[in-house]
Amino acid sequence: MKTMNDFPLVNIINRKFLVPGYTHMESNIDHSMIEKQRKTLKIPVYHTHDWFQLVRGTGLKTSVEDHEMKQEKFIDFAGLFRTGLVVRKKNIDGEQFLWHDVQWLQYRKVSGHVNYKYSHAVASFKTIIGKAPFTEIQQRYNSMVAISADNKKDRRIF
Repeated sequence: MKTMNDFPLVNIINRKFLVPGYTHMESNIDHSMIEKQRKTLKIPVYHTHDWFQLVRGTGLKTSVEDHEMKQEKFIDFAGLFRTGLVVRKKNIDGEQFLWHDVQWLQYRKVSGHVNYKYSHAVASFKTIIGKAPFTEIQQRYNSMVAISADNKKDRRIF
């Protein structure tokens, strides 16, 4: 819904989920090489910078790129549940709704509905939420996050 507010020409967003066990992504190989490198080198990873170094050390020549995410880009999605967003257990027709089985979500700006399908082949959508109660998504952190004394001790930071 945030995307629809940010981009006025977007009226429908379709979000399709991969079916577990039937898909393969090229990035799986890259992630496997990174994990193997981590186990081989036994480098302690305490900070995102350590991950960057580990990824660079694998020698991957694929599309793996590292981008440091700035603190102001962290979004408080959990905050949505404090502002009216409710995890539904039934659709608007009273039928049981199972998040785990959803393969396709569709958001419509005009109606405000959130629709879903359990299969890509089924012709029609069912509606989980009529008028979605989405509010403005807030930033997760407004200032630097302090590291607790116990956390510092665990990370061996002095």
